Amino acid sequence: PPRPPPPSLFSSILNMANTIMGTGLLALPRCISLAGLVPGLLLIVLSALINVGTNVFLSDAAAVGGHPASFNKLAVAAGGPALALVTDAAVVANALGAGITYAIVAADGLTLGMPLLLGAASPGHQAWVLVVAAIITPLSLLRSLDALRLTSLLAVLILGGISGLVLLYALPASGPAADLDPCPADRTASPV
Repeated sequence: PPRPPPPSLFSSILNMANTIMGTGLLALPRCISLAGLVPGLLLIVLSALINVGTNVFLSDAAAVGGHPASFNKLAVAAGGPALALVTDAAVVANALGAGITYAIVAADGLTLGMPLLLGAASPGHQAWVLVVAAIITPLSLLRSLDALRLTSLLAVLILGGISGLVLLYALPASGPAADLDPCPADRTASPV
């Protein structure tokens, strides 16, 4: 079968932004609350610098390896077919882990959030897991990353919205978040 055309620059940027931001962004408020504001921000800056350095190294290696670049091609050039096999396994494990993380976050979010919209008519957790699996499965079978640009755009927008809500809750109680209560029903919940 013919190879699909390469993804556009816009699609590549969206997919990379989605991958870089990921669901780890949702854990940042808790991490900062445990580490403290200054150490937390320093760790974020340090992580960003390491990420930039890693991407520079990958870009340089890709330029040396030739076009089209791939992790497999770079691994073969660096260490032969055995390293390429290890690299492919690592890429598959990373993608599988990211996919499972997104599925868990989506199913848990729907389980907790949809009763607010649907009331008692909202299905249980197992039903939302099946809904998420029904959405993710066909997307995972697409042959081109370019086809995922709309889902990546949606994920980036949702993560941006969630980040905005987190910032809104972080504002002083006399500000715009004064009437918002993140846990209105349960005052006995553990902070952990």
